[in-house]
Amino acid sequence: EAKLRTIQRKEKEAQGLAKPSNHVGNLDNYVFDRDGVIKFVESLPNDKPPIMRQIAINFKIKHKNGNVPENGGQIISNFLQVSKVDLDRFGGQTERKRLRIRKKKRRESIHWESLLFHRLMKNW
Repeated sequence: EAKLRTIQRKEKEAQGLAKPSNHVGNLDNYVFDRDGVIKFVESLPNDKPPIMRQIAINFKIKHKNGNVPENGGQIISNFLQVSKVDLDRFGGQTERKRLRIRKKKRRESIHWESLLFHRLMKNW
């Protein structure tokens, strides 16, 4: 069902019947060195993808009112796509995978230990 909705939404966007979703808003609302960002990203090597959040911090991206946006990486990424900078040359995501550390189940063991303790104390 969700895949069907996505396909329909993409078709409407391609036909111009619907606006594509945008998490950034108008790029004119942000102040940063646009030419510097483009030159910096084009000078990067192809072997690993850039960290967009770090680029946003380095180029001091801000709203017109002076606030630093939390989604600076998305803003930089969207700006580079609009500016027709080839981001596909960096490949996909980084190769490292996040490992989820398994947490120990404590509730059951504590529960049984406390029951055993109370039974032993009653029989004492």
